[in-house]
Amino acid sequence: MQLNQEKSNSNYQNVKRKEVTGFEKPTTRYARSKDIHIAYQVFGNGPTDLIYVPGWISNIDLMWSCPELVQFLMELSKSARIILFDKRGTGLSDKVSGYVTLEERMDDILSVMDDVGIEKATLFGHSEGGSASALFAATYPEKVTALITFGIFAKRRYSADYPWAPTEYEREKTYHLIENNWGGGGMELEKLAPSKANDQGFMNWLAMYFRSGASPGTALMLTKMNTDVDITDILQYIKVPSLIMHRDRDIDVKVEEGKYVANKIEGSQYVQFEGPDHLFWVGDTDPILKEMRLFISNLRSEIVERSGLYTYLAVGSDSPDFNDEFKCEIKKLISERGGDYVKAGASYFVYAFKRTADATKCSFDLYKNVRRNKAQLKSYLYLADGFQRKDDFSIRQDHLLESIFQNISDGQVTSDRIVKRIMQGSSYRFYNRIEVCNDETNITNALYTVSRAHEQYYEIDHSVVGGVHDTFMKKVLSTINRNLDNEEFGIDFLRKELGLSERQLQRKVKAKVNQSPHHLINAIRLQKAKELLLHGNYNVNEVAFKMGFTNPSYFSRLFKKAYGVSPKKISSSV
Repeated sequence: MQLNQEKSNSNYQNVKRKEVTGFEKPTTRYARSKDIHIAYQVFGNGPTDLIYVPGWISNIDLMWSCPELVQFLMELSKSARIILFDKRGTGLSDKVSGYVTLEERMDDILSVMDDVGIEKATLFGHSEGGSASALFAATYPEKVTALITFGIFAKRRYSADYPWAPTEYEREKTYHLIENNWGGGGMELEKLAPSKANDQGFMNWLAMYFRSGASPGTALMLTKMNTDVDITDILQYIKVPSLIMHRDRDIDVKVEEGKYVANKIEGSQYVQFEGPDHLFWVGDTDPILKEMRLFISNLRSEIVERSGLYTYLAVGSDSPDFNDEFKCEIKKLISERGGDYVKAGASYFVYAFKRTADATKCSFDLYKNVRRNKAQLKSYLYLADGFQRKDDFSIRQDHLLESIFQNISDGQVTSDRIVKRIMQGSSYRFYNRIEVCNDETNITNALYTVSRAHEQYYEIDHSVVGGVHDTFMKKVLSTINRNLDNEEFGIDFLRKELGLSERQLQRKVKAKVNQSPHHLINAIRLQKAKELLLHGNYNVNEVAFKMGFTNPSYFSRLFKKAYGVSPKKISSSV
């Protein structure tokens, strides 16, 4: 069967390729994005530069074995010089372990631009590549001539205000298909190109293309990473010329998602095409190429004065030891880590960073470097459009920061919702959402406590572990819940109940919920403890014992680390 598929695929390429003449596969080169090698190719003679940001999985060498894709790229190259690249973890680029953030995707684009030697380019993002391109356009408008997307989505989690994203059932089904049918006929790849469903040669190529782009484990990781993508709050900051394209019967990403994105980007142009295909290079491609050529030809080279998105780190303390000498030490540390001073408030000062990851890392480096001082720091990370100097701060912003610092405790790192979304998939965890109301403006802001992954006992996302296909995690959760008050319950007890070795248990739980069994057990116990305290029927010691903690002091420490507030404070507030 495999031999027949390969033969069919070979015939498909040999027969169809005759229709595409006058091209040579470009040379593959490598750019360095810190320690990661990013594979890229450059071709075409058009008057402007266009970077194709691929979606889920790609392989820039295998692209040239698909006649339909070759035909599309060669036609597009008449209007632009085209740069193709494989994002980290896929295709010819270096493989990576663990999740990759959208900010790291932006780093890959920057590294390719630097290696090619271009200052500005039009970004053409497909599917998830459109999400990364949108964030790049908002963050680095001075480097983006225009934004073009096809089949873009704003997020991948179903919600009342975004009902087109996959439901929990649909997501779990996709995970199950990848784990058990990677690259084969059971992957339902025909949903990406319904017009090619009966073209066995094309479908065989598509399966081979995905297999060559990522292993099953990497494909699953990328799919789960896409589940966490959420650029809904970013779209309002995109000010570059934007062309949003979508097909009206796209099965994979609904047409309403393209309309949603276009409506959120001020001044964007939305074009809808007939057809069911999510892949832009199949089906009727002439109208797509026509729109892209027209859009590119009408672009004007303009000097962009906007500086895009910045991440701001506000640092303060309630401690009397937070004196001028200590403040100078903190400011020096922040400057050494790339922060630019903005202003000082009554109880805090603010620095700006271009990269969210740098600002987040700096906030934790401060705690590590100032432990010898008695003062305890607290910090808040947030995004804003454009670099703001002292005089640019509005009274509203001052009131907001003052309100936030009154509501967070010394020793806490907190962030706004946009920082949380940009850092999804990083080594940091965001949890314990709280609402802070600015008394001066009556505006409510959501804050999240931030911790390093290895430090945190965070609340369980039941949407991850509660899928209909995931019988293993149902057994794990059922066993934990039955033994919450059993002080002898732990990993050894759990593995015996499930008939697994400790290593198997660690690996399987980590793959499902991205945390160890030990953290999972404590997280569930702490979550149940919080519920009991909120009901007000038990005191702190009683709750600790009911949840299997023999040492109430230890329980209180874990609880405060998880929720940013002591269990006693919750109990007394009920």
